[in-house]
Amino acid sequence: NDMLNNLKRRAKKFFQSKIVEVSTKEYLVKVLKEGKVAKIKFCGREECAMEIKEATNGGKVRGVPLNIKEEASGKCVWCGQEAKEVVYVAKAY
Repeated sequence: NDMLNNLKRRAKKFFQSKIVEVSTKEYLVKVLKEGKVAKIKFCGREECAMEIKEATNGGKVRGVPLNIKEEASGKCVWCGQEAKEVVYVAKAY
């Protein structure tokens, strides 16, 4: 049990160290180039998701934070429209 708990704790810490809160297009591109996961405010539009994928060479909206309801007040990082949700954006490796 101790070994399993230690592995889980280390994996969670490693994963959390790869998540970066992003508030600009330029920083989003940079974070994804570094192989990290971007946490952004997002409008929910399919057009924005496709533009992000093209501009970041494969970065996709991967999902929303689990078990945490985050308020998405503010603007979409990509288009500047009103944000409707907080999402994770990452590349698949």
